[in-house]
Amino acid sequence: MTNRLVTCAAAIAVCLGTVCAQPRNRIQAPNPGDMKAVEELSQGRAVFTISDSGVELTLQRDANRLSLVQMQRPGEAPILYRDRAAKEAGAGPVGNPLAVIVQQGKYRGVYGMESFHVNKLFVGPRRILAFVEHDQMPMQISLDIGVEGNVVHWVGQALWNGDEKLEADFYFPLLSRVRFESTEKDRAIYPQTSGSVRGPLGAVNYSQAYLGSLSSPTFLIDGGTRGLAFLDDNRADLAPDPGAAARRSYVVANKFPLPQKLAPGGEQGPIVGVLHTRVFRPVKDFGGEATYNYAEAQTPPYMRKMGDGVDLGPVRSLAYAGNWKTGALWLRARRQEVPMRVSPARWYQQTTVLAEHGLEGLAREGKSFQELPKILANRQKGGADFIHLTGFHDGELLGVGANMQNRGDYFFAAQNLGGFESIRKGIEASHRAVGHFIYFVEGMIVWRR
Repeated sequence: MTNRLVTCAAAIAVCLGTVCAQPRNRIQAPNPGDMKAVEELSQGRAVFTISDSGVELTLQRDANRLSLVQMQRPGEAPILYRDRAAKEAGAGPVGNPLAVIVQQGKYRGVYGMESFHVNKLFVGPRRILAFVEHDQMPMQISLDIGVEGNVVHWVGQALWNGDEKLEADFYFPLLSRVRFESTEKDRAIYPQTSGSVRGPLGAVNYSQAYLGSLSSPTFLIDGGTRGLAFLDDNRADLAPDPGAAARRSYVVANKFPLPQKLAPGGEQGPIVGVLHTRVFRPVKDFGGEATYNYAEAQTPPYMRKMGDGVDLGPVRSLAYAGNWKTGALWLRARRQEVPMRVSPARWYQQTTVLAEHGLEGLAREGKSFQELPKILANRQKGGADFIHLTGFHDGELLGVGANMQNRGDYFFAAQNLGGFESIRKGIEASHRAVGHFIYFVEGMIVWRR
């Protein structure tokens, strides 16, 4: 009877999806069916190419060291270059595809792919799976890189089996040196503040994840006629325990590591990638090796999870041909499931640029909502037909410099800007000029009021 009850309880646990029915140490599949293990890793050199119809990656193994040496669309110019002048195709000195930085403690340092030896390697026509281990630190990382169409999928998992707490920065993927047209003309495009351009790419040092990154964890590296669109598709932030996630940031650099003051300049780049920061707990918090041996299903020696771990990615990068809107439309399609209102209007569906404009200046200048067509004409020069206004704005706090708490009551158009009749005329004129406006609602103000 007891055995039957235990069996029923286990079945119920499986049906409810509880972790007690499954081992805690989930690792990436060690041997997919279409991949073959590389048996000899202690010596020799080999080059592996994984490719699909729209992109191919070339990786090189020197004995038990692995590195990415090229990324490109078939029949097009390379994306990675060894030298800053882009005269020699090949990978730059940073990342490709991973770098790890430890800021404090006995393991403090900057570690590239040369600091990790490969314990196990599987290669297929469109995917490569490497299990690497650091030469000094008790850290193991799996790197799972695959291609599909013209998209590269970057997935990793970092395991920390050390006796002390460790904060580590994982740059994955990290690509250098990236070049499309030139370091003077290439640029980075971020979603921050309704759209932000950073350039020229050959001078930028930038690392940022803005407050809305849950809805738009994206950025583009654009060269005018081709580029890369990046999507951070890690959904751990949306899980019941978001503390298990890594803090992420999106990086463009010409100095590495990035300096504290992100001033332009540097000769190591352009470097682009995604930064994952995680504080790992010591292995003693998990009971140590004895507890591991008792509680866990035994994992392969090349990926032993005795302590803390974190997923890196998936990050997806689209190698696109065309202008930046090609990459932006792909990013939009991949994020359609985000729970935000989407208008069925055709103009909304076809919009790729959303600009912003404040109304405080109009009030201070004694102008009205009938100035909206002039605002639209100015923004249309930058490619935006869709503008959000940062509030209705009444004049109760005019004269206060910041004035961030006063953007109107969200019910009545500001009388000092002409009221409803003025905004009706301004919007109608904007529609005739093929423009559209929406109002910004500040959640913090609504909550406080």
